[in-house]
Amino acid sequence: MVTRERSLENFMIKADEVVSGKYLFATKKIAELLETVSTSKMLFEIFDFCCNGEEFDDLKSLGFHSAGDGKHGYFTMPENQKQAVALCFYVLKDIVDGKIDFNTFLTSFFSSENILKAYDVFTSELIVPFRNTVKNMAETVIGADGMRKNRNAWDSTQKEKKDMDMLYLQEVISLLEGDKRSVLSSAGLTEEFISDAVSVIDEMILAAKANNVKLLRALSVGYKHLFRRNKKLQHNCAEVLEFLTDHGVIVATR
Repeated sequence: MVTRERSLENFMIKADEVVSGKYLFATKKIAELLETVSTSKMLFEIFDFCCNGEEFDDLKSLGFHSAGDGKHGYFTMPENQKQAVALCFYVLKDIVDGKIDFNTFLTSFFSSENILKAYDVFTSELIVPFRNTVKNMAETVIGADGMRKNRNAWDSTQKEKKDMDMLYLQEVISLLEGDKRSVLSSAGLTEEFISDAVSVIDEMILAAKANNVKLLRALSVGYKHLFRRNKKLQHNCAEVLEFLTDHGVIVATR
């Protein structure tokens, strides 16, 4: 199993290869960079969070601008980190898929001087900031494990950006939705249990979407006891509680 740290290291290595590599091999190197995302649970979740609700056509206007001559333009990285990662991901994916003509793209938005100059500007203005933003996000996720072991450190950093907080809550929501499907599709459950379980899950999902930490903390107690007494039912209780602990909603117990 590849650790979170190793998956981030792989991402950084491939990003640096795009930056330091030759223009002729750029598409291949970009494909290898994107492959590190698809093979890492942590990176996939980060990218899934960043891209969720973001449309490429809407993001284009944030990053790509006309210079006014009708031909050449310029690129600026969006200030919002979530949108920045989403925009770069969509661009790189379309380059690899052949939906974007790489030569025209480079000379249209990064430099009309020549293709090699354009590639240098592309890597410095898009790839490097993209790499660094993903690195910061991943390190925040990785750091959650350390925060569990050091409550004082967590207390001093719990005011991290809300976007990063939502990375954990989005995963919690996904796991809870899986629990709900499991409850509704499993045979042999009493109507009382189904009613109680669905009610608790729905309330937890709403609390997570609202980032209501106090309500999540309270509901997690009933959720834990509800599912732990049903050993045969496939559920995500342990993983949900782990994510809530990572997020600082509940405190780890022995």
